[in-house]
This record gives sequence, structure tokens and C-alpha cells, in this order.
Amino acid sequence: MRLWTKEKVISELRRTRKDRNRSPDNVNAAARLLFGSLRAALDEAGLPCGKNGRPIKKWSKDLVIREIRKRATDRRKLRKTQYEDKPLYSSARRYFGSWGNAVKAAGFSLSVEDYFYSLDEVQLKIVEFYERGDSMRLHSHKDEKLKRSVIKHFGTWSRAVKSLGLDAELKRTWTNQKVIDALRHRWANGRDLARTRFEDPGLVSAACTRFGGWVKALEAAGFQGQVHTRWTDEQLLDALRLYATNHSSKPITVHNRKLADMARTRFGSLTRAFAKANVPPSRDLWNKERVVLEIMRRYRSGEHGDTDGFGDLKLAKASRRHFGGWAEAVEAAGLSNRIVAPKPPRKWDANDVIDHIRRCHRDGQSFPQMISSTRGLLNAAQRNFGGWKNAIFAAGLKPANRVWTRDAVVFEIQERVKSGKSLRSNDPSNGNLVSAGYRFFGSWPIALEAAGVNKQKKRRGTKS
Repeated sequence: MRLWTKEKVISELRRTRKDRNRSPDNVNAAARLLFGSLRAALDEAGLPCGKNGRPIKKWSKDLVIREIRKRATDRRKLRKTQYEDKPLYSSARRYFGSWGNAVKAAGFSLSVEDYFYSLDEVQLKIVEFYERGDSMRLHSHKDEKLKRSVIKHFGTWSRAVKSLGLDAELKRTWTNQKVIDALRHRWANGRDLARTRFEDPGLVSAACTRFGGWVKALEAAGFQGQVHTRWTDEQLLDALRLYATNHSSKPITVHNRKLADMARTRFGSLTRAFAKANVPPSRDLWNKERVVLEIMRRYRSGEHGDTDGFGDLKLAKASRRHFGGWAEAVEAAGLSNRIVAPKPPRKWDANDVIDHIRRCHRDGQSFPQMISSTRGLLNAAQRNFGGWKNAIFAAGLKPANRVWTRDAVVFEIQERVKSGKSLRSNDPSNGNLVSAGYRFFGSWPIALEAAGVNKQKKRRGTKS
């Protein structure tokens, strides 16, 4: 029985937890006995406490302010912090009394003016829609602040419109001329006719009903088919700047996929397009710096695992695209000694297969032993040479041609039972034996029965 002392417990804790592994139960029991609790022992050893030795962030006022500013820099909504980062939200309330005070200390504001329009501003927005000839349906306008403000001041959109005496515009009565006028009005104001179905679905529906189709309505309005204008580089850059100013909280591929595709085609990539426009890139774009920062952030937040990208497919793909693999990305983040990166499967080429077969042959291994002892060798031989026998010939060797008989099949099965080897028909090392069994006995189960192998051994495939 081992006699524990405080020095031995501290030494053992440091040894077993250096790679953030869980210390053995007997060490934990000794720590509780000598120090009163495992936390006290870990504090004495200078180690973090928590599941799997996970580091615990030590909060302070300065750290709270830095984290709030970081969220704002990353364009993450401060109002959602209590759901997305509970430790930060709790620490902010503990040090500053409330989340609003903490945000103010960081130099930001959560005032009502930033979250809602005033009643006059809501009515002014409605008047602007009416004067521009835009749709009077609320969901046609991608303005979440307006939606919140309407609910706050009026309860519903229809009440807000009726307060200005424009309730007749909620249900428009269309005629052929009104459809044509609306289309020409949109074109005159520089609106993209291709986006009408998103911005004014009522107009599109009326056009299709009155003219029998959207293209026919455009032709009636004097447009030959759906008009597509080719943007200049400067117009494209202006659109990117407008996106960065008003809609940067959404990925550009979600906000306007057409704009993203045009920028990618014109400038080679979205990253180059944003750089040309001199605006920060969209949140959904990955580069080397973002991959490294994301790995470090997730590690600090306690995410651990042995899968690429911590199970995040986008992070894993970005790591392979910018670094060549997950292990290389982890190494670039300086965490290769803390994050276990799974090794990719070996990629065999023809020369690797030949060299391995020759080396195993020099070591005295038989061909079946080569297959069973080296994972992926048989598949690589089939992929590069079309079959195992062809790979043997390519290595300059001659496969052993065994002459099978009924007695030889029975003897080989019995030998495999004695040595505890598998008897499964799909085992690669049993390929020739199974083929001989089918040839002489008609089926593999009958061959096993002829060798005296009972059902239990057949199921287990090992020696009982």
C-alpha cells in the first residue's frame, strides 16, 4: 500500500495533469484526504481546476471590458451576450452592477434609441415608402429595427399604416396600367427589377396575373425581357461598401448572393473584393488569421476533441484550404502540444506498395501476413495495380501457388481454429481458403462443418 504525502500528491497531480488529462482516482482520493478537497490540492500544485483540467478564465473589470469590445469588433450583438456568453454576462453584472453599465464602461451604448425608432420616425418611414412607390407590406423591407418599433408603438403594421390614413394602400387594386407604372417607377428610381419578387411580391403577383407572366409584363412596360445591367467595378465596390455599412451583421452570401457571386467573379475572391472596397470582410469569409484565432478562441472556451475542426465542418474545411490540414492549422495556432489532432490516413502510391511488399518479404513475412499486419495495403494494391497478385508481380516476386484439396481445406481451417485466427469469410487473410472451401464443399459454412467447427466458433471467429 502506497503511503501518500502532500509532496507526493502534488508531484503526481502535476505529472498526470500536464496534458490536461484526468488524474487517477487514488491520487484524487489522497488529495481530498490530505488537503480537504481536490480543488485545494490543485491550487497548491498551481494547476487549474475543472473538467479535464480545463483552464478557468479569471475575470476582472479590465477583462470584461476587453471581451465586450472584442464582441463589438467581431460584429456580434451585445444584446445577445446573456445567451451566447453567460460567463461574460455574469461577470459584467458582478463587477459593474448591470450589463448596461458594463457596456457603457466599454464605450458603447444600449440605449432605447439604438434599438427602436421613435413614433415619428416610424411614420416618416411609412411616408417614404408611399412616396417612393414601394410595397406597403412590412416583410418586404429588411429592417428589423422598424419591425420592433412598429410592434412597440402600434402593435401591428396595419395600425401603423392606418394612423396615416394610408390603409387603402395595404390592399392595392391593380390594373394593367398600374402594373406598368409601378415597373417604370422602380426602373426610374434605379431599383433592380430582378429583385422585385423579394422587395414587392405583390407587384410580381399582379404582373403575372394581369399579363400572363413576368417577362410579358416587362415587355408591356417597354423592357425587352428581364433587364440585366452590367455593373462597373466602381458600382460593385459601392454596393459592397453599402453592405458593410448597413448589413454587415449578416454574411454577404445570405444577404445578397448575387452580389457575392459578381464580386467573386470580377475580383477573383470575396476577400480581394472587400480589400479593393477598403471595408472589413464579411463574417463568413475565412482566411489564415481567422482560422488561427478561431482555434485559439474555441480552445480557451473549453472545446476539446479529437475530430477535425472540433466537429465544425466549416472550420475543418478552412483549415485544409489554408494550411493543408487540421494538424497543420493547430500547429500554426501554437497548440499542437495541447490539442490532439487525428493523423490523416496514409496515402499509398504504387512505389509505397512495392517498397512495403519487398521489405516485408525480406523480413520473412508471408503474403497473407503482409495483408493482415498492414492496414490499407490490400486496398492500395487493388487501387494502384488492379489486384493483389499484380502488386506482387510488380514487386518482382512470385506468388506462392498452393494446391488445394478437400483435406488441405479442412486442415487449414483446423489450424486457424487452434491459433485463434478469424474464420470469417470476409476476412482478407481468408480469401484463398474461402474460395477453395466453396470449390470443394459448395459453401463456406459446409466447409466449416466438415472441419468440425461448431456454430459458436463460427459466430465468434476465434478459438473458444
